Amino acid sequence: MRKIERRTWICLLIAGILAAGLAVFVVLFFKDGGEWASASFNRHLYSSSGTLLTGRVLDRDGNVLSQVEDGKRVYGGDARQRRATLHVVGDLQGKIGTGALTAFADRLTGYNPVTGVAAAEAGGSDLYLTIDLDCLDPSCFPGTGTPEAGGVSFLQLLDAIRTVTKANIVAADLNELAPTLDTTGVSTATACKVLRETLIALDKGWPGFQV
Repeated sequence: MRKIERRTWICLLIAGILAAGLAVFVVLFFKDGGEWASASFNRHLYSSSGTLLTGRVLDRDGNVLSQVEDGKRVYGGDARQRRATLHVVGDLQGKIGTGALTAFADRLTGYNPVTGVAAAEAGGSDLYLTIDLDCLDPSCFPGTGTPEAGGVSFLQLLDAIRTVTKANIVAADLNELAPTLDTTGVSTATACKVLRETLIALDKGWPGFQV
């Protein structure tokens, strides 16, 4: 009788471990399933060189920055636009880990927990990218309709601007300032400072530089 009781407890322990493992798997499946499905070892989504072969990346106006044509990943626009957006969109070899082609691979494949990456066969999904001033922390930029608690600092944004403007930028704009939401004028001053620093970063002594 004692042997049966002991075996029962062992079976219950094993069943509990299996149930806990299954629960962990289900949680991770819904949390990280997109990363699993879009990982580079899924060769039907990538070329032999590791390039994602599904989905498009577009800017806020709907201009295509990167798409797949005839089984190959290509960039939109001319060479200057490609250089300017390279670190945001990503390179063809997947070496830029922070680029959209790497960071948002699961979204580009159209992954969802029910159908997986079946949408990839139909071309995947579109991804729109934009960077606005409301990425700043409200402590330095409260005058916006969508304040971002824990946002980037002013100096972090300037560092990003100076990095991006090393490329051959052909145009730039600033968005998401709402002066009426900040009567102190701090947000307006911050936006002007960002604009000033952007223009300084862009002005490399090029002939015909205009504001």
